[in-house]
Amino acid sequence: MKRLKDAKLTERRANDILRASGREPLPLNDPGVLKDLVKVASGGNLSPVLIVSFDDGGEIADGYHRVSLTYALDPFAAVPLRIASLSSA
Repeated sequence: MKRLKDAKLTERRANDILRASGREPLPLNDPGVLKDLVKVASGGNLSPVLIVSFDDGGEIADGYHRVSLTYALDPFAAVPLRIASLSSA
């Protein structure tokens, strides 16, 4: 958790995040995606996505719904995120 808190805020495209994590986007009718959509539509901001990277890939630690929403709206849109590396190097 400390590495994620200390990680610099950066951006990656929604399609790249999903591909790197090996996940398919959730549909727009998923309750978590809908909740984020309502928040954005009412003028709210979404928190950065948290990514943990390993030697052989990465995983979305928090923010799968936010990435799925962004992907549904524009697969090439930038998503704010923090990446913590757990690589052995």
